[in-house]
Formats: sequence, structure tokens, C-alpha cells
Amino acid sequence: MTTTNEAVLHARQVKQARSDRFRPYFVLAPAFLLTIGILIPFFVAIYLSLTDISLRSQNFSFVGLSNYAAMFRNPDFYHAVGVSLRYSLWTTGVEMLLGLGVAMLLNEEHRLARVMRLLLTFPLMVAPVIATLIWQLMTSPSVGIVANWLRRIGLGEFQWGAATGSAMFSVVIIDLWVYPPFVIILVLAGLRGLPAEPYEAASID
Repeated sequence: MTTTNEAVLHARQVKQARSDRFRPYFVLAPAFLLTIGILIPFFVAIYLSLTDISLRSQNFSFVGLSNYAAMFRNPDFYHAVGVSLRYSLWTTGVEMLLGLGVAMLLNEEHRLARVMRLLLTFPLMVAPVIATLIWQLMTSPSVGIVANWLRRIGLGEFQWGAATGSAMFSVVIIDLWVYPPFVIILVLAGLRGLPAEPYEAASID
């Protein structure tokens, strides 16, 4: 009987060791497949950028770095880079400050903080394209609720994305509506991960 139990125990240990040996591969498999799914289009895009492919024709030939040379000679490229940098600085800076401030306010255990933590995750469930469409409706001169409010205070003719002077402001506002909850969650998780002893000591002092 003892021999049988030892054999069963040994078989279980062998099976567990085999499972432990292959477990890392099962864990890494999804990440590996995702990486392949990202890298394949990336390298295909690089290869196509070295050709003269066009949407109007399926025939193309290798042209080397001539596309990149033409891009760097085009002044529109530098304008696009400048716009992208301004957009990145505005959105990243404001989102970090806003996320840090709101996360510190929500790092308390009371009913309002718990409700706000739940509500602030809703924008993360909205895809950026859907968020843009929502803001397009909200700022519509005819049916938009934001346009209606602005009209009441005398700013009903605000052009939003229809004018060059207000287009950057419009896209930054949309970004600040969608992504600050992500920053808030990250900062809040970091605050919750801090040890409680320094807070208790500071409270006692």
C-alpha cells in the first residue's frame, strides 16, 4: 500500500514538474504572438516605404531612400512635426498634472471617492474615434449641448475644429476627456502601493 502511494505521489510530482517546466511558455505565448502581429506590419511598412507603391497601381519597384529624401525636403513634413510636438506637450503635460492632482484627491476612503473612481473609468471604455464623434455632436452648432451653452454666454460662433486657430484646442480637449482617467488609475495604483507606516507616523506627528 505504501509503495502504491509513493508511486502515485511520484507520478504527481513528475506531472507537476512537467507542468511547471512548460508554464512559462504558455504565459509568454500570447505576448509572443502579439509581438509577431505588431512586427510583421511594421517591417512590411518599412519595406513598402522603400518602393514607389501607389493606391492607383499594384505594380511597384524598389526606389531606396528617395521617398525619405523627398519627405525631408517637403516643408509640410516639418509643419506636421511641429504640430505633433505641440499636441504631445499640451496633452501629456496637462494629463500628468490633472491625473496626479485627481489621484491624490481620490486616495481617500470615503463614499464620494469610491463613486468618483468608478465614474472616471467610463471614458476609458470609449474608443478615440467614438469620442471624436461624440464631441463632434456636442459641439454641433445646431444640436450640440456645448454649442448651446456657449451660445448662452455669447460664444456661439466658436469654430472648434473648423478653424486653424481653434483646431489644436479642440483635439486637446477631446484627448483630455478620454485619457486622464488612465493616468489617474496609474498614479492611484502607485499611491495605494506605498507603505502605510510613513502616513501613520506623519499623522501622529
